[in-house]
Amino acid sequence: MYLNNPADEQLPASSVISAILTVAGPVTTYRSFVRAGRWNKSISSEEYEKAAEILTDSDFGKVVAVHVPRANHATKVFIKKNPTSITEEQLATVTGNTLSFDKYRDRFFANYDVHAITTRIKSLLTDGGHVPADLF
Repeated sequence: MYLNNPADEQLPASSVISAILTVAGPVTTYRSFVRAGRWNKSISSEEYEKAAEILTDSDFGKVVAVHVPRANHATKVFIKKNPTSITEEQLATVTGNTLSFDKYRDRFFANYDVHAITTRIKSLLTDGGHVPADLF
């Protein structure tokens, strides 16, 4: 499955999904996604959002929009599901076997990009009840 027309030579959805899941930390924004890998810079925000929605529909987390002051639009944050809540089979299905369970677990608990996941975003997520206060 492709996010857009396969004739456009775009990456398969499973590649973008795996890339989202390998961004360090329990939450991902488009900014943290782009900063996480060199080839991620070629992925549009629309492709990222479509892949995040596929992950949400597959019960791998949820997308939350937070309104950061002085920003023109809401920041969409993908909150990943804790690795203890998913199985290896579920991960293999949604990523097309492109991501190992051990790598997902390691990246979930890795230090996140503090320049992309700001203190304000963290407080909006915790104050809004979207994530527990001890997640960060």
